[in-house]
Amino acid sequence: MSEQLDCVVERVTFHNADNGFAVLRVRPRGANPGIVTIIGHIGVVAEGERLLADGEWKDDRQHGRQFVAESLRPQPMQGRRT
Repeated sequence: MSEQLDCVVERVTFHNADNGFAVLRVRPRGANPGIVTIIGHIGVVAEGERLLADGEWKDDRQHGRQFVAESLRPQPMQGRRT
């Protein structure tokens, strides 16, 4: 089941400029104040950037719980981080 995360990038753990694959540590806005891992594809990404991620949660044997994004879309920052 697809879900959407509105989040702010805390750290770019990995980004392949050739194919856009990224591993990001993000802080979801709203109810969940913890930092989570998102994997997906995005052309350019920077720490502090706000993203909308569409995808689903998966439990990876090696890396633990991750949000696997089908799409990652940069968004304008609105107000302060929550």
